[in-house]
Amino acid sequence: MKTDKNIEDMALLSSLRKGEQKAFDSLFRKYYPMLCAYAHRFVDLEDAEEIVQDVMLWLWENREILLIES
Repeated sequence: MKTDKNIEDMALLSSLRKGEQKAFDSLFRKYYPMLCAYAHRFVDLEDAEEIVQDVMLWLWENREILLIES
């Protein structure tokens, strides 16, 4: 069952694929802290932040071919 958050995220991803910077900014602000916290479980915080930044950059650069199914 899709929740309101899932629907919102799908709308953001759809906008991201179209190259809308606001959608990327929203996704970045929403997920960056959680992703850093998760990555910090495995590496130092500074490295975790760099890894997450790299992933977010990859996401932006590959937005047109991005395929997220779940």
